[in-house]
Amino acid sequence: MCKKFIIILILLMLSSTAIYAQTMQSQVALSDDYSYRDKWYNITGESVPFIRDVSEIYRHQKFFIIHMLGGFKVDKANIPHVSYSVKALTPNGDSIFSYDSINAISYEVPNQNMFLLSNTELGMSFNNKDLLGVYTITGIITDNITKQKINFEKKLN
Repeated sequence: MCKKFIIILILLMLSSTAIYAQTMQSQVALSDDYSYRDKWYNITGESVPFIRDVSEIYRHQKFFIIHMLGGFKVDKANIPHVSYSVKALTPNGDSIFSYDSINAISYEVPNQNMFLLSNTELGMSFNNKDLLGVYTITGIITDNITKQKINFEKKLN
């Protein structure tokens, strides 16, 4: 009886590890940092890249919608197929833009457990005609191999 319990416990631990390892993770940042790609790719040693995430933007100040992704599945050629959709809403709920199926990652990766920066970005700024107030940026990130989806929402004043 004790041996069966230990074997079942080990199998449960192994299956939960496999499920956890295949769970896609995402971090979305709204950043006014023009050099965020340099900071990401030129990091040294055990350091962690710092990408500034802002919640307030001035008119005519450019900012970027940045996606950082990990835990995705890869195909036989070691290529993940991750995309995202994004929509921005004004303070009164009107849509500024909406894009579907933007290619996020579709190149060979050395290790599918790495956290990667999306190879696409959206940059924008507000002009004098844009409303003052809180804007909402929402979207869905999709692992097109597993069909796993992650919703995101960011607020910007």
